[in-house]
Amino acid sequence: MGMFGDVVIGRDLFAVIITLSVLIGLNKSNIHRLERKVDGLERKIDSLEIKLQSLEVELKDEIKNNNRKIVTSLSFAKSMSELKRRVDEKTEKCNESENESEYMPLRDVHY
Repeated sequence: MGMFGDVVIGRDLFAVIITLSVLIGLNKSNIHRLERKVDGLERKIDSLEIKLQSLEVELKDEIKNNNRKIVTSLSFAKSMSELKRRVDEKTEKCNESENESEYMPLRDVHY
């Protein structure tokens, strides 16, 4: 090929080397940019996990408090139900005794 052919091959080879160097540089730049984005996302995820853990603790506390309220309400409802049953029994007994006295014949009534 001679000198001219060697120069053309050398120039093409140089162009390929420059192109590859630029592409490698761009690739490295993109990799660093993506690594920074990944680091930022990891920090956000960590922050969200911390917030989620505190919300989970808050929710568990709220559930415990609500369960206590339910137990208290159930106890109150049970005692109110028992009280109503007793009142109903007393009322029924009073009504029975009133009914018995209404229909009992009068004895020894003096005017």
